[in-house]
Amino acid sequence: MPRSPKQETSTRKKKYEHSPSDDEKKSSRNYKNFKHSGNIINILSNICFWIIIFLETSHSDDDDNSHRHPSSSSRNGRDGIKSLYKEPSEARTPERHYRLSVSKDGEDLSPIRIYRQSKYIFGRDKDQCDIRLHHQSCSNIHAVLQYRLRVDSHGRHIYPYLIDLGSSHGTYLNRRRIDPNRYYKLEENDVIKFGESSKEFILLLDLDSSNK
Repeated sequence: MPRSPKQETSTRKKKYEHSPSDDEKKSSRNYKNFKHSGNIINILSNICFWIIIFLETSHSDDDDNSHRHPSSSSRNGRDGIKSLYKEPSEARTPERHYRLSVSKDGEDLSPIRIYRQSKYIFGRDKDQCDIRLHHQSCSNIHAVLQYRLRVDSHGRHIYPYLIDLGSSHGTYLNRRRIDPNRYYKLEENDVIKFGESSKEFILLLDLDSSNK
């Protein structure tokens, strides 16, 4: 039975009323895209959060020179904010009696015994440093000699390490500038220099020291 003109008009009107307009379709797509983008942003935020937590809590466990120091806060320059050094969990007071032989421009100075505590801080800051550096090129808190308990093929031993705390003019081990914020294992007779100072520190072991 053919439809009357009124019925066809009514049918087209109902289709038109229930069919979404182009603007409505576009708005719906935009909402879905926005919701999807929001989910991606939340995922990325969570990933960044856990990366930050991991970087703050992880620290070096190896003996080689490619591992970073676990914690150094603030920047450490001659005119910068004082850095706070935190010892690693493996820090120990040494079993052997180490000392530093000190010389400046060929003249021998008083040696420094360095076995009564687990770390010795070098720098110009008299309040925070154990071994004072006076040259203007040295930073307030320049470097640290840190004793660390390590396990190797010889057993469990405490070894001395040197770390530069981001100093302005660097720390030198056997005339080579070391990377900042990394531990460098020290050996007997190693020569240490700071900044542009001519003063040299040579690591020595007392003859009567324990051979544990």
